[in-house]
Amino acid sequence: MAWVERFLRYRKGRHTGLRASELASLTRHSFRLDDETPTVTVQAAYSKHRRQDVLPLHPSLVTVLRPWLAAKPEWGRVWPGK
Repeated sequence: MAWVERFLRYRKGRHTGLRASELASLTRHSFRLDDETPTVTVQAAYSKHRRQDVLPLHPSLVTVLRPWLAAKPEWGRVWPGK
């Protein structure tokens, strides 16, 4: 299932413009999929702008992320690595 992880990482990066290190910093708690406008938050320590970034998520990405994130551990990074 490594290809699924890679596919989602590339798709997420394409939709949000996040760098690999920013994607690697994300946890399940970084995602707010049930808000009126679903978002992902990158903490300032990992952001290219050195500030907390809250980015909207495209509805088609939310549809794919929801079941995938549900299968991830509650704590820890969803894409470990660099």
